Amino acid sequence: MAHDLVIRNATIIDGTGAPRRSGAVAIADGVIQAVGEVTGSAQREIDAHGRVVAPGFIDPHTHLDFFLKKYPAGLPVVNYGVTTVVICDCGASCAPVPPPGPARDILMAYLHRVLDKYVDDREFAWTTFEEYLAYLEGRVGINVAALVPHSPVRLVVMGEAALQREATPDELAQMVALVEAGWRAGAIGFSSSPRGGPLLHSDTPSTFASRDEMLALANAAARQGGIAQFNGFARLLEEDSDLTYYVTHLPTRLLINEWAQPAGDDELGRRGGEALARLHAAGQAVYGVVVPYRHIRNHRAATFYPLEGVPAWEALPKTPAALRERLADPALRAELRAAAAAREAHCCWSDLLVKRVARPDDRQWEGWTVADAARATGKAPIDFALDLLQADDGSTEFALLGARNHSLEILAEMIASPYSIIGTDAGAHLDTFYWYGAPARLLGYWCRERGLLSLEQAVHKLTGFPAQVLGLRRGVLAPGRPADVVVFDPDTIADGVLPRLPYYVDDAEVRRMPPGIDLVVVNGQVVVEQGAVTEARPGKVRRWEL
Repeated sequence: MAHDLVIRNATIIDGTGAPRRSGAVAIADGVIQAVGEVTGSAQREIDAHGRVVAPGFIDPHTHLDFFLKKYPAGLPVVNYGVTTVVICDCGASCAPVPPPGPARDILMAYLHRVLDKYVDDREFAWTTFEEYLAYLEGRVGINVAALVPHSPVRLVVMGEAALQREATPDELAQMVALVEAGWRAGAIGFSSSPRGGPLLHSDTPSTFASRDEMLALANAAARQGGIAQFNGFARLLEEDSDLTYYVTHLPTRLLINEWAQPAGDDELGRRGGEALARLHAAGQAVYGVVVPYRHIRNHRAATFYPLEGVPAWEALPKTPAALRERLADPALRAELRAAAAAREAHCCWSDLLVKRVARPDDRQWEGWTVADAARATGKAPIDFALDLLQADDGSTEFALLGARNHSLEILAEMIASPYSIIGTDAGAHLDTFYWYGAPARLLGYWCRERGLLSLEQAVHKLTGFPAQVLGLRRGVLAPGRPADVVVFDPDTIADGVLPRLPYYVDDAEVRRMPPGIDLVVVNGQVVVEQGAVTEARPGKVRRWEL
């Protein structure tokens, strides 16, 4: 048989968790034809000696809904080996769209808060959810598994009242009909932000829903085999929370975002794992989305973390010129130095990264912790930081590592848990969420450098496992499965985002190619090769094709 593509001399890790083996993978007509022993010719053969061939990675939590219009190839995740993404998470998305007016304004304000300012409704080429999927079909380089999002559905049916009250029976019936229509169009489930979730999602349309409404909409997909996705993970620890009520009353698989250690409570990460274990023991298939990074919080002069709450600092003007003048005062410097010394542990100098500086001569320190940079310059950490702020033009910025997920030990336990699923949140908060390289982070830092998981376990965590949870046919290298494949170097694969953080997820950062990814194939077509994204757009968007 003549194949389209054969990848030979590879180390095959098939996504099931089974031991690696040597051999080849043959692809024809978008489907895997053979794994291991491969005979016959091929239009193209690739020698993958020293490389791993694995199923394409699956990202179960993104906000790439509008990003896919701007970057239809699938950037910034396809460059890290991701071949399938879930979109329309947290009940927030750019479809369906209410008509221009107050309801549209509410939706856009919500999207600008939850995603970022780049979402522009003037570029929407759709109105309904069905039209949105039709727009993506044939235009994207990766597979897209969409959820029907609660808040846009509410706004389409209820208008601005969606942000004021519970739905009437007639309005609820209309919303159920929209979710059912989304399911028929190819959605994989339903998503929402219930009451009591993250502050970012508070006072949004879905938080005004009654429990009956939430269950009715989720069940519109769940009773047909669809999944449900909610945020507000910490509320799982509260027996009487809305979230706990929903996960114990929905007979389907549920993904809850984000299983993380909040600021000041690392142990909640462990308690979250215990809550998931109890739910599974009771027969509820509930999984927590884990982003395998220590999160950051940005700090400029106005919110400078080490001196937060210090009266002498809080009293200072924070405009660049005024601050520059005041920080030249030796007496004030001495007072601030003493205040920092008195709260040394709070300052977190070893976790405070220099993200951006004003003077070109200081650029060498970007990506350094304040502690390390101070040591290299022979200064006290407070003086090094204040020197940067004294030269500030309004752009100087620090990033506190571990604003969430502070404990790497507990984060490791969360990643390794059988109840966690690895996500990126790509497409949201472009000045702080740099986690689109999560698959490479898992395989490089957590697997190779820390030895948390075997390579087989790590690949399974990124492929076969999320495919099983999401109900997809992908994620496994086996004859008859869709031909989503990544070829990577296990010795060099890395995300490359730390320690020198980008200022913002701009076009250059979106297109940045990480080390160790040689080839990415989606449905049998090459979409990334040796650091270049191709023009192929073979992604599927309908549930029955996923």
